[in-house]
Amino acid sequence: MGLEADVFAGHSNGEHAALMAAGVMRFPDMAALCAFVCGVALEAEHLPAPAVSEAVAAITGLGATAVEALLDPAAPVLVAVDNCPTQCLIAGHAVAVDDAVRSVAGKGRGAHPPAVRAGAPHAPVRRLVAPARVALRRRGHRAYHAAFTRYSCLTAARYGTNPAEVRACLAEQWSGRVRFREMVEAMYADGVRTFSSRPDPTAG
Repeated sequence: MGLEADVFAGHSNGEHAALMAAGVMRFPDMAALCAFVCGVALEAEHLPAPAVSEAVAAITGLGATAVEALLDPAAPVLVAVDNCPTQCLIAGHAVAVDDAVRSVAGKGRGAHPPAVRAGAPHAPVRRLVAPARVALRRRGHRAYHAAFTRYSCLTAARYGTNPAEVRACLAEQWSGRVRFREMVEAMYADGVRTFSSRPDPTAG
């Protein structure tokens, strides 16, 4: 699209897009790319249905830290996606997520009903990690080119250069928190000042 970048970062499954844009993950044709993109879902089809229904819900008006203070530490629900200072997603067992939504709504904040009811990514369960590992092992990854820096939304830090470590991080992020806000803050601390997710349509 005409964009040139010095660093790359993604959000959840967008980690793969960022690595593709950086040239870390390459595919011979569109069919191979599509096979990879669908890989985790195809591998996950072999998993049995979860014993307990899972769910994801969006919380607005509160940041991750404030939401965590409202969650029952003993309940199977946690902050799954930390998007910005005033919005995050919670995930976990559906009943626990429903209870958390009611608790947050009772504080006068926005709590949107669960949108996912099975196999929720970034939930405090590890159902998707194994399928992700299988899908990633089937695709080659070359070592990172030193000219580019890539950040992980799982660690909120820069990736290493070992392909095996890259695959492990990509697999683990399916069950880990998306630390997007922290990642952007880390990028800023490292000197990044211009962020773009798409070309400016008003540019010359």
